[in-house]
Amino acid sequence: MILDYDNSYYNIFLNEIKILLSDLERKNEDDYLLNMLYGDLYVKEKFYIKANIFYKKSITNSNKIIDNIINKKIQDINVKVKIEELLQLVDRFKFEDCYKILKNIDNFNLDKEDSYWIGYIYNKLNENEKAIEYYEKSLDLNADFLNIFIELGLLYYKMQKIEKSLKIFERGLSIYIDDEKLLFNKIILELKLKKYKKAKEDMDKLLLYEDLDNSIMNDILYLQELYKEDLEKF
Repeated sequence: MILDYDNSYYNIFLNEIKILLSDLERKNEDDYLLNMLYGDLYVKEKFYIKANIFYKKSITNSNKIIDNIINKKIQDINVKVKIEELLQLVDRFKFEDCYKILKNIDNFNLDKEDSYWIGYIYNKLNENEKAIEYYEKSLDLNADFLNIFIELGLLYYKMQKIEKSLKIFERGLSIYIDDEKLLFNKIILELKLKKYKKAKEDMDKLLLYEDLDNSIMNDILYLQELYKEDLEKF
């Protein structure tokens, strides 16, 4: 099994492994150990479909101990393979085909990343309640991905659950303190909830950001003018 390396040389290390494996493969592409190592490598890179292909190629059908190890690896990435297949279908707008795979995903023992991606897929399918269910499950598992706060916050807003939406953006900002998208969406909700004092403070803060996106800056200036009377009270 390839070990985890938490340092700046990690990608260089993986590329070196690829080169070594490529040289070996030319000599013996049917070697079970070589194919298993390729599978491990692709798992590390989160290319689960490719990993699954190499794991299946590595099954010996003669060595029960080795095959049990390989089958365990295949089982461990089963959900992630299906999620990768789903993401490919979503990219190709084949939404109807997604339901067949979603129906066969085991919802037990999903990790925070699995739950996020399933939520993301349901969001793309406009299955709002399902999307929220899995996004929230991911958060319950301590997910801290920036996109989950943006997507779930916007989803609650779409469903007119303004207070919940605001709490999600605030939760995101507790981790990504200076993220302009989270703060901008928080301002929109504060204005809708007539929390003008807080909205004014956040507007002033956001306009101090260096390299602030022009569209966000223009929108803030527009909102300042639109809510001028309410904001000038504070």
